[in-house]
Amino acid sequence: MLKFGVVSATDPSTCRVRVKYQDNEGIESYWLAVTQRQAYGTRDYHMPEIGEQVACLVDEHNEEGVVLGGIYSAADPTPVASQDKRHVAFKDGGVIEYDASAHRATVTLPGQARITLGQEGILEVHGATTIVLHGAVDIDCQSVLNLRAKGGIVYWIPGSSTRPYAAATIPPVEDA
Repeated sequence: MLKFGVVSATDPSTCRVRVKYQDNEGIESYWLAVTQRQAYGTRDYHMPEIGEQVACLVDEHNEEGVVLGGIYSAADPTPVASQDKRHVAFKDGGVIEYDASAHRATVTLPGQARITLGQEGILEVHGATTIVLHGAVDIDCQSVLNLRAKGGIVYWIPGSSTRPYAAATIPPVEDA
């Protein structure tokens, strides 16, 4: 039978929860498994949070069953309204989103960091950014490589100067 309730306890190591059912005066379920998209080979993992409204499929004695998933409501509305987006919003403010109609993937981290990759081959990084590359790095450009910066470009070659960075000979981008 289909029942609705609110998660009252979680056991992340076994991917199970207990649920207080709305139609049974707050009676708490036994431990119920939480269904996953995939659980063999390629595996996906998520856990409902305590206080989350969920739909459950249980036997007639409320002893065995599974949690089918969370349910949006007026109190907890959908984070986006689009048929073309896969959107995961984390409680700390982080977001992972893919928009199939725009062919664009975006990862937003708490604070100001955001990375977007679009089908047109443009990778955008917003926020104060440091890119750290470990090991040898080759930039193999099959055409023209352009470097532009409104404030100028600086470079550093170890042992080349007493200053950690020296101004590059590439001029800054002129405002159009």
